[in-house]
Amino acid sequence: MPRLWLPILLLASSVSASPWAPTTPIPTARQEVAVAVLGGEVYVIGGFDANRDGVPTVEIYTPAPPAGGAPGPDTGSWRGAAPLPVALHHAAAVGLGGRVYVIGGWLDLFQTASSSVFAYDPALDEWTPVASLPAPRGELAAVVWEGRIYAVGGSRALFGEEVAVDDFAVYDPALDEWTPLPPLPSPRNHLAAGAIAGRIYAAGGRSPFNVGTLEAYDVTLGQWLPPLASLPTARSGIAGAVLGGRLFVFGGEQFPTLTFDEVEAYDPRVDRWAELTPMPVGKHGIGAGVVGDRIYVPAGAPLSGFDTTDLSDVYRPGEELDLDGDDVEAGTDVCPDFFDPDQGDAEGDGVGDACDNCTLAANPDQRDTNAPIDDAPGIPGEQRFGDACDADLDDDGTVAPSDFFSVLRPCLGASIPATPACAVADLDGDGVVGPSDFFGGLRPALGSAPGPGLTR
Repeated sequence: MPRLWLPILLLASSVSASPWAPTTPIPTARQEVAVAVLGGEVYVIGGFDANRDGVPTVEIYTPAPPAGGAPGPDTGSWRGAAPLPVALHHAAAVGLGGRVYVIGGWLDLFQTASSSVFAYDPALDEWTPVASLPAPRGELAAVVWEGRIYAVGGSRALFGEEVAVDDFAVYDPALDEWTPLPPLPSPRNHLAAGAIAGRIYAAGGRSPFNVGTLEAYDVTLGQWLPPLASLPTARSGIAGAVLGGRLFVFGGEQFPTLTFDEVEAYDPRVDRWAELTPMPVGKHGIGAGVVGDRIYVPAGAPLSGFDTTDLSDVYRPGEELDLDGDDVEAGTDVCPDFFDPDQGDAEGDGVGDACDNCTLAANPDQRDTNAPIDDAPGIPGEQRFGDACDADLDDDGTVAPSDFFSVLRPCLGASIPATPACAVADLDGDGVVGPSDFFGGLRPALGSAPGPGLTR
């Protein structure tokens, strides 16, 4: 049976805003970077600089807190980290178990591939070598599934020429050991990969020309499955990311003539690709990292071949796809990342009940000043209460002077967690109950009525 590609025509009236927005530019412009996410931060590792030299540079992006609704510019911040032990480009990277792993890559201009694997500990700001790949390779892709790292495809030099390989192996951090797996049926490099529901997907790449091949390895069966619906736009130098049970493929190049701005998403439930809003600028040599409901695509090259940019972007697919599967059209879904078919919004603040951290009082920006404090340990998903609910300290349904006299005043001067019973009064989350909790938290909410019987 022929496979189907399902285009989605994105008319201005069908979405509320562009799903793309710029982020703070990366300090070091480069391409062929490795990208990983750990602890809600995006790591951009190694790559080529403007002089065609591999670099050991590591920079970390802390995204700005989401403000709800369509994304505007993400004004997060960058900081440096300990450089790689060696300069690398065309490596792969993943975050797992509190560490970032960098796998393989090229040590020079495509003559010496690396088999090294390094693990970064953010607490120590330190890189440590771990077990090497079974064979050296660059231009590979890597993903995590159930606590293990799968490294697929890539290339290495043969008689001075760059040759695509079919290498496939899995790393177990607990054993510090790589195990070879059945080879990739279609050898290729510069590919994208993703892990969804026990399958490792390998999409696109080149060998030596661009391909749209999509193949999947079933972890339980221990074998590759028959080819799936091809990536509609054959390309290489791409980035892949998984969100909402879909594999997203970004950008790429047709070496040496052009770059791609295409964004296409694969839904394994129906074996179909969707064409989505293009990138603001076509780029190759990129990576992608998922933080919450957003996909970050930093750095890369706008021109095919050796080029660099500091431009970085963030993409929120929930603006144009029904990622939560509730059959509510993207762009009109008041809670695009949580199943909410009836679009309940109890207090009418424009934030759906399924993702609202304070359903009993209007809190449209979802502000939660004391976010580190678990206001609701009994709620699945460790949901936190927003400020509009937190200010009702005595849970009588109204923010009133009684909240000050019966709860906040007796706790004045108390430190948290030394006095855990007073944690509810630490409205600004600074670890101490003080005047700031009254002036900045309780007083602005006086007179509001979150509703009685709120369980903390």
